[in-house]
Amino acid sequence: MLGYLFHSTGFKTIPKCYKFYFIFSLEFFHWIVSSTGNKNVVCRHLELSDMDSVRKFAKETIEKEKKIDVLVNNAGMASGKRKLSKQGHELTLATNHYGPFLLTILLLGLDLGDMHFKNRSYSWIASYGQTKLCNVLFTNELARLLAEKGINKKRDSEQFTPRGCKN
Repeated sequence: MLGYLFHSTGFKTIPKCYKFYFIFSLEFFHWIVSSTGNKNVVCRHLELSDMDSVRKFAKETIEKEKKIDVLVNNAGMASGKRKLSKQGHELTLATNHYGPFLLTILLLGLDLGDMHFKNRSYSWIASYGQTKLCNVLFTNELARLLAEKGINKKRDSEQFTPRGCKN
């Protein structure tokens, strides 16, 4: 388990304790402590499909932790039937993407609700940082989409057109 690797290093770790897996998570929490000897493990409640829960988790983490060295976004769930999150998003998308995305943005201190600095003081470094993050996120997604179309780095100039079709 990836989590076990981090826990066994002795670093302070915060496994996310999901509402519907809370009993399992507490058992897992105790197992981590006993099997690794790492007593520097904290268990906090987080429901990744609920954006209010994500905001609360991020706020508590920022208030209680001096720094975060590693953030592992490895959520994965699927539902046999279409279900909605508390905010009305499709549950799998909310849990596997929206929640981890929001958590990462909040822990980085970015405010996507005010990207134009209308309601917060302007900082050139914050502005620059959020634009560069947007570029990285867009570039990674673009690379994935282009790879699906068979467009690769070797011959992009020959294969890429404004409509993404091969010549």
